[in-house]
Amino acid sequence: MRYLDAKDTSKSLPTSLENVTLLVTRVTKSGKSMFINSLIEAPLLPAWDSCCTVCMTTISYGAEPCYRIGDPDHQGMIRWQEWKPLSAVPTVTLQGASLLPVFGRDSKGDILDYFLKKQIQVKWPHPLLEAGVQLIDSPGLEEEEKLRKVVEEWVERQRGRLGIIFSPA
Repeated sequence: MRYLDAKDTSKSLPTSLENVTLLVTRVTKSGKSMFINSLIEAPLLPAWDSCCTVCMTTISYGAEPCYRIGDPDHQGMIRWQEWKPLSAVPTVTLQGASLLPVFGRDSKGDILDYFLKKQIQVKWPHPLLEAGVQLIDSPGLEEEEKLRKVVEEWVERQRGRLGIIFSPA
């Protein structure tokens, strides 16, 4: 699935990486989180055999690795929690290791519905991000209809703020 909203964005591709947003979206377990991890050269996002990503996760530049979780209010405005530092030591589970914990799933791997509307922001020190690129990890589009809806609603709210939206093959 590819989105490019030509009516809300410039018809030409950006000439630099500054202010470019890459939304990585595709079917469940197609390597979206692993692709982002390879771009930033770190095991930041959970990328295991089971489905991991439940809510939209934005990765942008920050000198110190940290993250925060946001909750939309009834008007759609995001109320952000305080920034929390990311440990240099990965969280290790039976499935693998990642620096960012898995959010939005219970111990059996089932989706926690209350987490679907939340968003996660991550700050990470990498030259690609420092150049102005933002990376967005999305839930898979075929695991459950409610996850597809999360992605589609997020894309709709961006209204021209997406420079590029990428879907890996």
